[in-house]
Amino acid sequence: YSKKHGLIFRAEEGGVSYELTGAKIGGTLYGIITSVADADRNVHESMNVMHPYPNPFNASTTIEYILFDESTVSIRIYGILGNLVRSFGTERKAPGRHLLRWSLVDDAGMKLASGVYFLRVNDGKRTVIKRILAIQ
Repeated sequence: YSKKHGLIFRAEEGGVSYELTGAKIGGTLYGIITSVADADRNVHESMNVMHPYPNPFNASTTIEYILFDESTVSIRIYGILGNLVRSFGTERKAPGRHLLRWSLVDDAGMKLASGVYFLRVNDGKRTVIKRILAIQ
């Protein structure tokens, strides 16, 4: 539905509901994720994603997550407008603690600007989104 200065879009994927505030221009959605929640509160806790540290960060930040079962994990980072800037691929991972460092570069190896980014971790059962602030 529309608001005074934009639109609110709601979607549900994999038991998670998203709300974005933004605009649709030329068929492309530009927006800011304003709300993320479990659509089903009884979802089995399949992983735990820690807050990236340091956050805010300058040179690099560490992404840490714990898997309770063997899972296929997808890790992606999105810009403030919802554009995918970095994909770490989709890999089968063993249960346990996993660490990944991100050095503020996109998939092409280009340095990104300071700003707000969103980390999205999905294990096929659950999606977790964390906000990351890069300051240079």
